Amino acid sequence: MIYSARPMICRTHGLPIAFVNMDAEEPEMSVSFCPKNFVGAEDVQFGDESTLNIDELNLRLYEANIVFIEEHPEFGLKPDTRIALAELKTRPAAG
Repeated sequence: MIYSARPMICRTHGLPIAFVNMDAEEPEMSVSFCPKNFVGAEDVQFGDESTLNIDELNLRLYEANIVFIEEHPEFGLKPDTRIALAELKTRPAAG
């Protein structure tokens, strides 16, 4: 019921995402992805041109959120507003 109103971050789930792995002995760049998106692609190589940097992605998503908030004051949202997914089906759609 909420798929069409899902948050931007949910729309990016499954893409190969580069991030700094702080769990490693020395912090290192790692790649996370949904393996269902790469069934039958065991030899796939991830690099700068085939992954999204999570910090860059989150910055762009934050910027898009700020624009949305500014363009839709009727929703009364602020940059730190959190909306439970269960509430999405009862909120009016933007646009």
